Amino acid sequence: MIIYIEHDKIDRKKWDSCIWKSPNGLLYAFSWYLDMMCEEWDALVEDDYVSVFPLPKRKKYGIEYIYRPLFIQQLGLFSSQLMTPEKTEQFIHSIPDNFKYVDINLNSFMKIPDLKKNYHSNKNTNYVLELIHDYDYLKKNYSENLKRNLKKCGNKLKLQTQSNPEIIVNLFKENRGKERASFTDADYAKFVRLVHLCLYKHLGAVWTVYDETNSLLGGAIFFFVKNRATMIFSATNQKGRERNAMHYLFDKFIAIYQQHNMILDFEGSNNKNLGRFYKSFGSVDSPYYTLQYSKISKLAQLALKMKRGFSK
Repeated sequence: MIIYIEHDKIDRKKWDSCIWKSPNGLLYAFSWYLDMMCEEWDALVEDDYVSVFPLPKRKKYGIEYIYRPLFIQQLGLFSSQLMTPEKTEQFIHSIPDNFKYVDINLNSFMKIPDLKKNYHSNKNTNYVLELIHDYDYLKKNYSENLKRNLKKCGNKLKLQTQSNPEIIVNLFKENRGKERASFTDADYAKFVRLVHLCLYKHLGAVWTVYDETNSLLGGAIFFFVKNRATMIFSATNQKGRERNAMHYLFDKFIAIYQQHNMILDFEGSNNKNLGRFYKSFGSVDSPYYTLQYSKISKLAQLALKMKRGFSK
């Protein structure tokens, strides 16, 4: 039986146990992660937390709606049991009718059923790379252009680990911040707190790349859970792009974690240029879907969409 449970009545221990046991369990779905990144969230729960479906929610202009929080790429159904299209349909149709607008990313393990309600879905691109093979095998699948760019890096670049995510966040703000005008200082501060929490839990890593003069070129933040390493955030400057800093960083990551039972999740991208870059490492598309349902006008939808997450 699927029931709707409000946030303060959710059994956190059982919830997180379900995410750990779920073959498709993702870091985004743990209760502490949702608490950190969602303004509010309720949930659909089956039986004694056999299956769960988080519902990040907001209320604006008197309208209750389900939304996509920043830095949460995929949610949807998580279960320790077999996830069939029929089960997905049952959960989706169990979303309470008081939510007049639903805009949520499902996870890539979910099969989209033929929905009876007025839902529609959009397919998103997400590149992943299995690191179980040795480095030589993985490098053979690099694109020729990537191999040339790595040769240009030579041995002059340096990789460092950090305990300070603000280094990368500030680099991003200085170089791409204007493109992400919807990001507020509060958004950045919340993300920094999230990274510090993941570092404290030993679920995160901050990597930076410097040149021979010790000038910062770029960096990336990775989150680790189960057998998945997700590149949650990255930044580079003009000099870093010229020196192929991110090519160097990801190649080093692959070399270090080769022959591990791990998936490198690039967390994107619908952006064709970024998608081409991620694909150049031999990664493959593991698509996921955005699901939307509306009982409100298009003008009201536009107002609700003024602040939402993003896909790298």
